[in-house]
Amino acid sequence: MIITIKENDNITAVEDKGYFIALETKITEELREEGLIRDLIRHIQTLRKDADFNVDDRIELLLRGDSELLAAADKHRSYLMNETLVTHFGILYGPAEIEKELKIEQYTINVMLRRAKGA
Repeated sequence: MIITIKENDNITAVEDKGYFIALETKITEELREEGLIRDLIRHIQTLRKDADFNVDDRIELLLRGDSELLAAADKHRSYLMNETLVTHFGILYGPAEIEKELKIEQYTINVMLRRAKGA
């Protein structure tokens, strides 16, 4: 059997030692959003560490920035809150313990954190 590898913009293929692999590389809007949220979660976890929070500290989170990234965060709200131990997401009354402006792809977002009351 002869297999001809024909790549296009959405498929990358490779053959090695008789094994053939083809991957669809098209990034859907849903995959792009998921990547944005995972990157945001990584940044939030870094901020938790920088603020010397305990691993199990619950936090309050306020995001302010580009509407597209905020919409993605709202769409994936429960995943974001679960992964970062957020008890309150939205309005942060009073000062934050740590605040940072971040760039995620072409978006700018301000992240403000503090330990949740009673944490």
